[in-house]
Amino acid sequence: ADVTFMLSQELIPLVAMIIMTTAAVAWYSAWSVFIILPVVALFALITIGARAAKRADRKRRHRLRKTLDQLFGEMNANIRTVWLNCQEENEVARFKKVLIEIRTILAQEYFWYDHADFWRGILIGVGRLGVFLVSLRFAFDDPRTIPNLFLILMLTERMLRMCYTIGGIYDRFMEAAEPVEHMMEVLEEPIRIADPEHPVNL
Repeated sequence: ADVTFMLSQELIPLVAMIIMTTAAVAWYSAWSVFIILPVVALFALITIGARAAKRADRKRRHRLRKTLDQLFGEMNANIRTVWLNCQEENEVARFKKVLIEIRTILAQEYFWYDHADFWRGILIGVGRLGVFLVSLRFAFDDPRTIPNLFLILMLTERMLRMCYTIGGIYDRFMEAAEPVEHMMEVLEEPIRIADPEHPVNL
């Protein structure tokens, strides 16, 4: 449901808005598009590459969270047995062990994503500076283009900001894809107990 909401309510309108903004920028200044498009392409590559590089860690984290839920359920269901056998410390130790593993994986993921955000920020800065300098050059040659300069800067800034929005939606989509993939694995698991070809009537 969350994936469907992202596609229908966020991603599709955002893509349509980017197409219209790109068309508007190309109408007023085609050279701005040639500056922005490589920046957007590299931005997308960094975003996809960062998530792809941590796919194994993300899958392991989701598996550990499932294990954590199972441990929590077992402790609640068998809490009287745990008390009677004085196993509170052992159960807490098992719970903490899995929790520490999850925190370690999260720290490694966030460290990697912070580096990706750093390079994405550099790219966005380069795109802004490139459009501004070239626009300024044309404005000096023909002062009548100054109003167009501000319009182009506003449109390109909107395009660059939308890149971050799409990047955030992609991150959420990949995070939601792991549980769905696990659910499909469970559904596709073959049934090992088969009915006999010639059953005996009771």
